[in-house]
Amino acid sequence: MTYAQPLHKTGQIFSVLINQSQATAFAGGRFKKYTYMKALNKMDNLDKGTLLSKLFPEALQGIQNAIEKQCGYFLQNETAFREGWHQKGFFTAEFWYRLVENAHKTIEKNDRQLWKRPNWFADHFFDGHNSLFTVHCLIEYADSEDCNPDLTQAIHLLFGSEKLLKIIPNDN
Repeated sequence: MTYAQPLHKTGQIFSVLINQSQATAFAGGRFKKYTYMKALNKMDNLDKGTLLSKLFPEALQGIQNAIEKQCGYFLQNETAFREGWHQKGFFTAEFWYRLVENAHKTIEKNDRQLWKRPNWFADHFFDGHNSLFTVHCLIEYADSEDCNPDLTQAIHLLFGSEKLLKIIPNDN
């Protein structure tokens, strides 16, 4: 534990006790607890999703709509995708469609209202393997004209810009 020097600001004295990633400040007779953000390279997808949700709460409805649109696209073309799936990596068509179904069920179960609660939004879409489909949807959304430029930059900073899934239409 490290004690910082007392600071004088606007007539109040603040004493700060620093303990790992949390700090407690005493100001005017009340304690306030602050949590510091992790370094970007130490964040997992849940941390990044939570940060994105808190930085852009006004964009969550658009993101949820983009996720729902991707769900519809994959579910509508499921047979074609399964037949043309080339397993050259981490996941199979079965695994991918489980993620699609999870996202679709989450949206339906929550009455399309998850965007109203940033923490729930992040918990449902960015936790565990489900985040793979969400990141796919975010990168697709960032490349669309519907996404505002600041959100596009944030998505690319947090999740990158490389697509997780390469979709090549069959020319029959």
